[in-house]
Amino acid sequence: MITRANSSGYVEQIIYDLITSGRYRGHLKRLTGRIDAATREANDTLQRIGLPPFGQPRGGFYMWCELPGHINDTQLSRIAAERSILLAPGSAFNPDAQPAPPAMRINIAHVGDPRFRDFIAEHCEPPVVSDR
Repeated sequence: MITRANSSGYVEQIIYDLITSGRYRGHLKRLTGRIDAATREANDTLQRIGLPPFGQPRGGFYMWCELPGHINDTQLSRIAAERSILLAPGSAFNPDAQPAPPAMRINIAHVGDPRFRDFIAEHCEPPVVSDR
């Protein structure tokens, strides 16, 4: 039996103060600015390393990149996980049974990490084609 259906009066007072003082609104404004800056930086970085994003995000934390066709996104994600880099393979988000081009969902906050850039440079280079 529930005898209490409200939260602590102390917590309620803190929430009330955050909302009425405008501090929460200011926090959201600063957070939005940081997300926008991280999105621009991630977009520039991904363009530079040859993985241009598609479907420009509008305020979210993620970007999508199509990978070169010779890459298995699930395998790439597993290799990245072994190096403590989290990549979400696009195939995990594909509701259809039809194969889709390899892609990955990237958290914009991690694109600037040198470990991410080094990993992508090492594993997403186009295959070398011989003239022979």
